[in-house]
Amino acid sequence: HIRRHPAMELLPRSAFPRDLPAVPGRHGDGRDRGTAQGWRSGCPLAVAAVTAAVTLQWRNARCRAFRTVRAAELHGANQEDEHTFDSMLEHLRCQNPSMDPIQREGEYINGLVCPWCNGGFKREKNFSARYKNGTLWCRCWRKNKCGRTATYRRTGRDFWRPAPPRATPSKPKEVLLGQNMIELAEEHQEWFRNRGISKETLERNRVCSKQTKNGKTAIVFPYYEGEKLVAEKFRALPKTFWQTPGGQKSLYGVDDVKDQKEVVITEGEIDKLSFDEAGISWSASLQNGASAGFD
Repeated sequence: HIRRHPAMELLPRSAFPRDLPAVPGRHGDGRDRGTAQGWRSGCPLAVAAVTAAVTLQWRNARCRAFRTVRAAELHGANQEDEHTFDSMLEHLRCQNPSMDPIQREGEYINGLVCPWCNGGFKREKNFSARYKNGTLWCRCWRKNKCGRTATYRRTGRDFWRPAPPRATPSKPKEVLLGQNMIELAEEHQEWFRNRGISKETLERNRVCSKQTKNGKTAIVFPYYEGEKLVAEKFRALPKTFWQTPGGQKSLYGVDDVKDQKEVVITEGEIDKLSFDEAGISWSASLQNGASAGFD
């Protein structure tokens, strides 16, 4: 018993071949089974075969169209621009008359189709234009596929491709180190005493305090290389850390580990001070903790 498949009604009559041998019908008489109507009401396997063939043809056509458009993009990207001021202006006006660059002088007009790559297969509207002082500036923002830029003038045309940005030398920022330093506050001395760190160890490592903007004080761990202050790290109790911007990367206590065969590297400044208190002076601390590593 062969049932009528509902997918048959979705296929066009042109999708069914007519010159086919008769297929036994519902009553076994083979009536009109060689026609398109017969195949519509016939075996579901035939439906699947015809549907697959039609789908394959459609996909092949789509792929051919995509390759054609992509080839046109690549070909156009390597060709000289054939547009002039008037032709480019006409191209923009045809897309949207309300976005006439002449009438909207000085404004950036976006959401247009690129005249060079035509927006690709999806007709993307990633083209911008701007008219000012007799010059029309145009750019396609499809960087990986087109990305062309051009300027047009009424008396001539200048065209160039996007160039990599030039590295502009920046002025070295002034690093302000050692600002607003005060002697170690009493509350900070008490905090260190509770940690078992003596005043002599704090003075040896030049630990001090600093007045912050909110009127409070913070512990300062100065990073010295010789007699030069290269960085600062702050700790506001109980546990808030920050550093002076622009400071040099270094180790806290780097002078203590120079010319040493064995050294101890700790995670934080408090650990380094604890080793000093225990008599192990060949120790230094990482600047940004263990998670940042040695870089």
